[in-house]
Amino acid sequence: MNRLFIIILFSLIFSNFCFGQEIKLDASVDKALITTNESLIYTVKLEVPKGKSVSLPELGDSVQGFRVIDFGKDEDQSDNEVDVLSRWYKLQADISGSYILPSIKIVYQESTGVEKTLQTSEIFIEVQATGIDKASTTLGNDIKDIKEIELSPVSYQKIIIMISILLIVIGLLVYFRLKNQKVIIPEVIITPYEKAIQGISTLKEVELTTEEEQKRYYFKISEIIRLYIEEEFDFPASDRTNEEIRKNVSKIKVFTQSNRNTFLEILTKADLVKFANIQPSIEDGQNILIATESFIEEIAPKPEPTESNEEESFL
Repeated sequence: MNRLFIIILFSLIFSNFCFGQEIKLDASVDKALITTNESLIYTVKLEVPKGKSVSLPELGDSVQGFRVIDFGKDEDQSDNEVDVLSRWYKLQADISGSYILPSIKIVYQESTGVEKTLQTSEIFIEVQATGIDKASTTLGNDIKDIKEIELSPVSYQKIIIMISILLIVIGLLVYFRLKNQKVIIPEVIITPYEKAIQGISTLKEVELTTEEEQKRYYFKISEIIRLYIEEEFDFPASDRTNEEIRKNVSKIKVFTQSNRNTFLEILTKADLVKFANIQPSIEDGQNILIATESFIEEIAPKPEPTESNEEESFL
């Protein structure tokens, strides 16, 4: 009897111990209903027992239709048994509608070698447009009796006056329409290359005096180069993590191996400042901007020579 009691007690203690060692992953938002002028805070929290190595995945520069306008991590809440990792992202949508924040998934191995997967629940967000007035219509309940139509004698003088006024109005409309014909100005199209160079020129004026300025500076570098690659080479880079880009960058056929290495190196350096809180020097910030500009200049499509250019080069 005593032996059975000891076995049961040991089993309870062991099960509680195992339960306390579980990895927990949770995602939440501070509000699920916003307008296009508002933002929400998206928080991802991971609880890991001491001694286990599990990390939160990166979300990139956008999340399922939302722009990441700010991000950070909460203070360390770890204790003697559990490490708590918590990151938050400030999201904003430009278009109204219903959105679903996808579940976040992590894969890890138990001490026994068994691979396990954890994922959060999907979160539904409703984004409403601003400045919409809801108009209500009312129907009158008063019904009047139908009166008989009384015919009045025809006045030819009034008809002539009305026709004259109508002709004058039509003549004036035609005159002003012909006089005020707008000159059609062709739309100025900004190429991906021009857009990227403009963004880099703007960053050259930024002073990297604070940690916040450095984070936004490197965030903008990552955004410029990702958007340029996406628009110029039809390669979806804005919504992908660095690891996803690394696996698929070979699909850009015009890239040499050196181009791929430079592209991935710039993204890696930018993410170290964005997410790892590394504080580079001002010289490092200037160097990565120069490297980004040189890389874009190198891979930018060159204009095909025209006949006039060929004749000039021949002369």
